[in-house]
Amino acid sequence: MSTKAELRAQPLRDDAASVPWTFWGILAVGLLVRLLFIGNQGFKNDIVTYEAWALSLNAHPFSQFYNATSFADYPPGYFYVLWFIGHVFSLLGPWSHDYELLGRLSKLPAIAMDLVDGAVLYALVRR
Repeated sequence: MSTKAELRAQPLRDDAASVPWTFWGILAVGLLVRLLFIGNQGFKNDIVTYEAWALSLNAHPFSQFYNATSFADYPPGYFYVLWFIGHVFSLLGPWSHDYELLGRLSKLPAIAMDLVDGAVLYALVRR
């Protein structure tokens, strides 16, 4: 029979090699599911607002953004992400009039952050 001290000294049995692969597999499946449904409408008001902000940030410098838009209730940091999306969208040339594409581009930061949130939660729980 083991004592409490002996049990504490024993390392926990953990398949250290399989856990990260399982985690990355779950993240990959989550990414795949999100990308399969990226064409769905989602929260229409939010997506339309992100699209408008991205186009406005592409057309105007940051210093004029708040004057150029009638509604902006997000922190300025996210506008850098939308500025990037607006510029990527404008560089797509013939596809830059496909607003479904702009909607999909505007969903990518949320998808990426969902994966980051999953990784952070995994790291916290794993500790």
